[in-house]
Amino acid sequence: MMVGVQDRAKCPKCGYKDASTEFQTRNGEEWLFCGRCGYEQHTTAVVDRVRSAKVTKKVKRLYNQKKYVEAIREGVYDQLEDEDMNMSTFQEAGVLTNNKGLVLGFNNDNKDEFQITVVRVR
Repeated sequence: MMVGVQDRAKCPKCGYKDASTEFQTRNGEEWLFCGRCGYEQHTTAVVDRVRSAKVTKKVKRLYNQKKYVEAIREGVYDQLEDEDMNMSTFQEAGVLTNNKGLVLGFNNDNKDEFQITVVRVR
């Protein structure tokens, strides 16, 4: 079932304000017809399904990395709750990397700092 949205628009050729437009929501096709000058315009949306699938896969992978970082963060808090420390994500700490991970800073004599990186290997 296709759903079309009809409207009025300005003709790009003669400037007539009541040119007819229709947009098909299912396939992204759009038509414009001017009843005054006869101008017609048809636009078809083109989707690169291979690239779209790759982008979707990458977004899911990044989401999973973020989810694992949060799980590690919660686990570290649970294990080291008695320690005087601060913890932040790489993004929050301003670490210049595309990886996901955590920075652990301990308020001890040495001011120790550790980084935990989450990288998917397969």
